[in-house]
Amino acid sequence: MLKPEERFEALDGLRGFAALYVVVFHRLCFYPTSSQFSNRLLGYGYGSVQLFFCLSGFLLAHTLKDAPRSAKSQLWDFWQNRFWRIFPLWSIIILLHQFLFGMAGDVLLANLTFIFGFFSYDSRWLPIVSAWSLFVEVLFYLLYPLLVLKLKKISHWTMFFILALCIRLAWQRFASSFGVPTSEYFISRHPLYNGSLFAAGICLRLFYDRTDLKSWLLEPSGGRTSLALASLAVFLFFLPAWRASFPPEVGCVAVIAVALKRGTFINVISKGRAIRWIGVRCYAVYIGQMTLMKLMGPYKLLFSQWTGFHELALELAWLPIFISVLLLFSAMSWRLVEFPCIRWGRSLSSSH
Repeated sequence: MLKPEERFEALDGLRGFAALYVVVFHRLCFYPTSSQFSNRLLGYGYGSVQLFFCLSGFLLAHTLKDAPRSAKSQLWDFWQNRFWRIFPLWSIIILLHQFLFGMAGDVLLANLTFIFGFFSYDSRWLPIVSAWSLFVEVLFYLLYPLLVLKLKKISHWTMFFILALCIRLAWQRFASSFGVPTSEYFISRHPLYNGSLFAAGICLRLFYDRTDLKSWLLEPSGGRTSLALASLAVFLFFLPAWRASFPPEVGCVAVIAVALKRGTFINVISKGRAIRWIGVRCYAVYIGQMTLMKLMGPYKLLFSQWTGFHELALELAWLPIFISVLLLFSAMSWRLVEFPCIRWGRSLSSSH
């Protein structure tokens, strides 16, 4: 049987693709083209964030399920690892943003403590707009591990997923009636809207071990089957961009399952060394992009004057330069901040 880190290698690549898609979305979504298809495709950056949530649920269940220690120790280790993975990098970026562009003291405190999501997602409370999903992730990293250790049966998590889905639908339908702000996509970015995505990922992880799904995924697929599965997964993933009522959990679970299926097109490209490299460093890619956009603004203006490009043509020409600088920043972040902090956190955990 394959080791866990080998089994889920493709998920690192999947995170890399999702992070890059979000970056492309943030650069191009404000420039509609004459093609409705391309507009829908480029405008569905939110789908990548939903995929991140589903992946987080899957990997959360995997981490807590396989650790052969007491429940208290499992929880503490998980929370400590998540802290050292997220908080140091986020603190540096938000402090850098404050130093370069300014930020009110209460907003700085709200961002450093991850409580900004309880107030609003507008620029007053969230100067780094893409970080709204960080609040959702942190909140579920605090709450869902408790459920993972308590609910062990697939049937329990299936019922919980249905409950979370009902909560999402009720929140979407009635939240505005109770005075919940609707600006800046507050309702669709709220944890109550996204909880079912984490639950779907957890369900998939439990199904992976306790049904015939694992045997099927570890069995290599042929050329036509590979292409058909990949095409179906991509279709289901992007379907909510055309049919808003279609549950995004279906597409996210399909993409993850096909990425784990040996020999499929998504599995092969997700195991590529370059895209896995990006996936491991996806936090810096995702969190750092907005600050870097502002920092590189003057250089983009010079580039526009030099090339004569404007609007969409300018964004398309500037995008490879921006992504290259963003990946360089991510490499430095991983080497100087994230990896040392993770290693230090693990050493503290092992010493106790």
